[in-house]
Amino acid sequence: MGKFNRKAAFHINLNELTDSETVEVLSTDTYLETIHENAISRLSTAETKDPGYTNPDLKHEVFLHNAQIGASNPIVARISIQANRLLQHFFHGETERNISAAVNTKLCEARDDLLRAEEISNSLILEINELNDKYHKSRTSPNAVISVQKIENMHQRVKEFFSHLKSFLKNLIQIVNPIFNVDVTEAHFHNLKKILSEKLPENDTLFDLLEKDGTNQLFIEMIVEMRNALEHTNSQKKEFTLRNYEYEADGNIYEPQYSFTFKRKSDGQAYRKQGILKDELPSLIEGLLNFAEDFYVQCITYKVDTQEGLFSVVTLAIEKVEKSDPKCPVKYKWHLQPREGSGLMNFMKKKQSDL
Repeated sequence: MGKFNRKAAFHINLNELTDSETVEVLSTDTYLETIHENAISRLSTAETKDPGYTNPDLKHEVFLHNAQIGASNPIVARISIQANRLLQHFFHGETERNISAAVNTKLCEARDDLLRAEEISNSLILEINELNDKYHKSRTSPNAVISVQKIENMHQRVKEFFSHLKSFLKNLIQIVNPIFNVDVTEAHFHNLKKILSEKLPENDTLFDLLEKDGTNQLFIEMIVEMRNALEHTNSQKKEFTLRNYEYEADGNIYEPQYSFTFKRKSDGQAYRKQGILKDELPSLIEGLLNFAEDFYVQCITYKVDTQEGLFSVVTLAIEKVEKSDPKCPVKYKWHLQPREGSGLMNFMKKKQSDL
């Protein structure tokens, strides 16, 4: 949208990029991102891209990263905006601002993965619903000739959908790197307790999230193995079957379905899942969105449990938003409040009693 000489002063009016209202501004490792209600714009400075000044002709650049999706999308609101507002409570000073920027970088990448998966899901569901209506109308017409139409490139599109989900998990898990100073590159959430054993106590709530009832572990492993099964169709340990529209002997036309079987790495037990494709895709996105919220909250707020420094007198209060704002449908809001039993809490109670 605009490029500016790195040596010259420049002024940017974000309203020139979009008429959409600005909701949030966040910093990452390499750009400043402005999240509007229905768009996302970015400012990338020459100094950020080329701190060594190896290219004096490199320019500052401002552009629309996404011209149609912004804060009004729940994925953007609940991953980028919600997390950025939480980070602002916990990371201050130059070093910690760098941590916050690094976390935002991976969360933005994860968010974009989930948005791409959502786009594929929405397009498939739209086509399936249109064909369902078509077949329903043909069955109500006594003279109709029924011909089965297929969803085009369904296997490839579903494969791309799961590739984005796996990429989402890989980016999400990497927020632990700047926060805990570790080096994690793959979506191996089952290894996190071992990796973070020297950073967190054994009973930390982050480990509870990953291990409780085994449900989250199974959910993550299932998504990764679904993607692997679609990518490597000759695997003997897993099988993913997709059925397009089919006309059965009973005279019915069945909409796209899937079945998936794999052996779990933890115990070798076979696990099977099957269902209607258009119901499963949005369910997986919502499940990952819920998990991501829980995961980044546990990672970002680990300082609360240390009860050191500021957190010896304050703790984090999390509230569920009762009425969602369509312009920015965050699910939670948070603020710091005095820790029960702390000197600050006792002081506040005394002040209130003196009123």
